[in-house]
Amino acid sequence: MNIYWQSNQDMSAVVDSSVQLCLMSPPQPMQYDSVYMDSYIDYNIMILQKVNNKLKPKGILCFVTTDNYHSGTLVLRHAMFLKAIKDAGFNVFSIKIWSRGDFVELYRPSFSYIIMASKEKSKSLETVNKMHKAPFGWDVWKITDEYKLWKQYSAFPAELAQRCIECFTNPGDTVLDPYSGTGTTPICAHKMGRIGIGYELDASLLKAFEDRCKEIRIVKSSEIQSLGSFV
Repeated sequence: MNIYWQSNQDMSAVVDSSVQLCLMSPPQPMQYDSVYMDSYIDYNIMILQKVNNKLKPKGILCFVTTDNYHSGTLVLRHAMFLKAIKDAGFNVFSIKIWSRGDFVELYRPSFSYIIMASKEKSKSLETVNKMHKAPFGWDVWKITDEYKLWKQYSAFPAELAQRCIECFTNPGDTVLDPYSGTGTTPICAHKMGRIGIGYELDASLLKAFEDRCKEIRIVKSSEIQSLGSFV
């Protein structure tokens, strides 16, 4: 497992065409005016293009995002990112709703989106059939978030990372998270026998990362059939 405490603008340590899965969730925007939001989306298109270069030809992107309430308006970040993902050259093949639990928040809905995209432009019938295997095939993923982590770091739960990793990778594959945060993705990947790589600019999260390494436990799901190289 490699965690780089630096900007994700430089991911040169990761070999091009070497990553099977990128699981990422960009931080929430600091402002919501049009100038800032344009810059926010442009930056993430740049990161997505870099991710595209790092993915294997049959590599997969799982992009987690949540809409926000701001000044009496629902900011549709998932719609902005859908366009950004396509602009970065990806083929969106599925969208899952992650139901985070039965609670109400003032600033965002209690559900998020998991946008699934491939580097390839289309998928085979065999792959489509595999995608209907439960629980991968369910359109709503009911995974209770780890509320303290979500509230403090907007970190998604280990179970979500585990499900994506188990579905789209095999042991020995490389899994990348360019917004690693507290390290959920690379830690899960490492504990599942994959090569976990993360980038995080905020080095103050090091202690939270170390705690997360101790806390995360992997429980293999007998219901999930690995999609392997996703051919």
